Amino acid sequence: MTIGEPDDFPIDDQELLRRARGTGPRRLFGHDRQELARLAAWAGARPAPEIPDVEAFLIFVGYPRSGHSLVGALLDAHPENAIAHELDVLQLWSLGLDRRRILTLTLENSRRLGRIGRGWGNYDYQVAGGAQGEWTRLRFIGDKRGGETSRRLSEDPLALDRFAEFLGLPLRFIHVVRHPADNVATMVRHARRGGAAGDEAMLLWKALAHYAALARANDAFLARAAPGQALTLWHEDLVADAPRELGRLAEFVGFAAGIDYLDACAAIVQPTPNRSRDEVRWGPEHRLVL
Repeated sequence: MTIGEPDDFPIDDQELLRRARGTGPRRLFGHDRQELARLAAWAGARPAPEIPDVEAFLIFVGYPRSGHSLVGALLDAHPENAIAHELDVLQLWSLGLDRRRILTLTLENSRRLGRIGRGWGNYDYQVAGGAQGEWTRLRFIGDKRGGETSRRLSEDPLALDRFAEFLGLPLRFIHVVRHPADNVATMVRHARRGGAAGDEAMLLWKALAHYAALARANDAFLARAAPGQALTLWHEDLVADAPRELGRLAEFVGFAAGIDYLDACAAIVQPTPNRSRDEVRWGPEHRLVL
């Protein structure tokens, strides 16, 4: 991890590191309207990014706490990819930022996180020898914001269709999923840590309702996606055989995944999935919902 010299970017590296570790605002870029305005002004003062070889923009859809951060970091470790983390390009678009600013902030997010270390909370997603935050011939860019993107789709099912037209790049969708009970249980755990009101039973029902809404939105969206436009990746499969699943992901996106890249990425994947479901008391009525 290397902290850079101070520059004119609106958020310094120490603050980004604090946020990534979970000791500050959880939104890395633009935690309030004032900061978003400063980021937009900063991006607007930069030359338009040169991306003549970019073939597609990658969007994550799915559920919170599914392993999206890991998959985004592994993709970002390839020298032909720049994958932002928690940028939320759909929010930037909804606020009126133009294409040049959104692409500039996408690349800067990847660059800055590559510099400070691609960590999130207690997890370290830095790939040894990987090209995180750097690239040679840039062919694929994207943004890892899975659960929030699906929440937006639940409210506006055609949002990504309009975003693709605005961006002028083909979209490819990465749908990361894991056992639903682990998703829901982790939502409950984070709600408790965040001081959410209500007992565990109430938090569990809220998490189940949220998961169900996302599932409906994702199912409807994936049913409309063109053949070959979306890939579903199970977290449990990635843990069981990381090289195989990463190879499948690379083939879907369209870049060559060499053995060195696959081995380096596989080295940071935990050998077994976390069973968050064991941390929550489930009743028969909850299991019927899942």
